[in-house]
Amino acid sequence: MTNNTPNTTAVEVNGIRFETRLNNSVIPLPPKEENAMTEVEFEIVVTNNTSNTFYFDFGYNLMPKLITSDNQIFFDSGSSDWVSESEESHFLLCKPGETVTFLDNAAVMYLENEFSLLLASQIGISWNYGPLSVGTHQLEFVYISSESKVKARVNQSIESKIIENVWTGEVDLPPLELHLVDPSI
Repeated sequence: MTNNTPNTTAVEVNGIRFETRLNNSVIPLPPKEENAMTEVEFEIVVTNNTSNTFYFDFGYNLMPKLITSDNQIFFDSGSSDWVSESEESHFLLCKPGETVTFLDNAAVMYLENEFSLLLASQIGISWNYGPLSVGTHQLEFVYISSESKVKARVNQSIESKIIENVWTGEVDLPPLELHLVDPSI
């Protein structure tokens, strides 16, 4: 039942192009069994069309929101039982004319007798949006970065270093359309 339909959209801000990609926009709901899930892989592709080198951090700086098929909007419902500080490996270096790709997963899950979308960040924050039903939903991200220098741990040690040239700005990334379908129909 899965139709491999890619979903790609882009926006450019001050010479930085942000493209969102959903590798499969048709997503079958998992079976109605506790903790059953269907993984959803998405990418954020950044192209540096400026003459400056920048780092991008998708651990702290990416905030999701979900708009359901009935136009219900879920904002900032993130939670955590632990949050780590930024690590050097979370920062992607993008030189002039180059492209970097942030790849991540979400999951449509069956939890407590309902379907929900679960996302988790590299630093330990998770978002759980639900209840969801069959239909077209939009997953949107806002990338917000206000500090051009960030202290980060080196390789999960107690050592830290300052990451400079972190791109600063705020951009509403183009929405990704998730077409949730019931595979039993």
